[in-house]
Amino acid sequence: MAVYTSPDPAALAAFLANYPYGPCTGLEGIRDGIENSNFFLDTAHASHVLTIFESSPAATLPWFLELMDFLAARGIPCTHPRQRRDGGFLGDLCGKPAALFARLSGASLLQPTLPACAALGDLLARLHLAGQDFPATQANPRGPDWRTRTAAGVAPQLPPAAAMRLRVRLAETAGFPPPGLPSGVIHADLFRDNVLFDADQPVGVLDFYFACQGPWVYDLAIAVIDWCFMPTHRLMTPAAGALLAAYHRRRPLLESERALWLTALRTAALRFWLSRLKDSLAPRSGALAWQKDPAEFEGVLRSIERAAAAWLAVWPER
Repeated sequence: MAVYTSPDPAALAAFLANYPYGPCTGLEGIRDGIENSNFFLDTAHASHVLTIFESSPAATLPWFLELMDFLAARGIPCTHPRQRRDGGFLGDLCGKPAALFARLSGASLLQPTLPACAALGDLLARLHLAGQDFPATQANPRGPDWRTRTAAGVAPQLPPAAAMRLRVRLAETAGFPPPGLPSGVIHADLFRDNVLFDADQPVGVLDFYFACQGPWVYDLAIAVIDWCFMPTHRLMTPAAGALLAAYHRRRPLLESERALWLTALRTAALRFWLSRLKDSLAPRSGALAWQKDPAEFEGVLRSIERAAAAWLAVWPER
């Protein structure tokens, strides 16, 4: 989340007239994240989050909003879109698609505890199981083709050693995901700043705009990297073990997933290294926008290569 577009009072009033919550009584920009403009918005009758979608075509957004509504109805504590008077979820603000969401309680855990990592693993398994019945499908927008295109765009701007490392990692992950892995709806961006906690219990999952159909082990890899490596820049083995064990208790992991665990980790790290390289080499302007360091995920890839046994050791026993 970030702020690139700030609505004027008249435009905001016209947008809110489509909802039964009354006029705006408070508006505050949210700094975290990089994709869309987000605000805490208060009205006389409720507290909300307002999202203005900066680059997503309006035609692509109903899938994400309907997925959030679907998961919320099945007990997943996720961002829940507010329904408009016309029954839809999506409106227009400042010439861009926009939506209003219920504001969730809780706060992000930037230094996750062991119980919090276990609770997250259980929640991710619940999300995967709940999403199995979602009737619509969505391809991964940052799959193999995107990785290839993005790497071609950023590689000429990198130092020779980094460009070579990128080519090697791209070749290693070219065949992922293979057919046959347990798959379904995945969040695909389950970082620490996208989950809200009350004490050690998750009470809200945010930012579903990279959600898609994909292998569940890939979603697990993304979560383990951010929750169990990124806070300290070393693998926190107890935290990773707790996250995976809790997931396994809810949705038993298969041997086929274990066989591709390191590849899933490499693919996840490469995806975020590429996206951060792209953003840093071609930054977007925004009143509250900020860039994240691509070197963090380059460090993840190096760790996976140097300490592969440690990353494998956290896999739960069958």
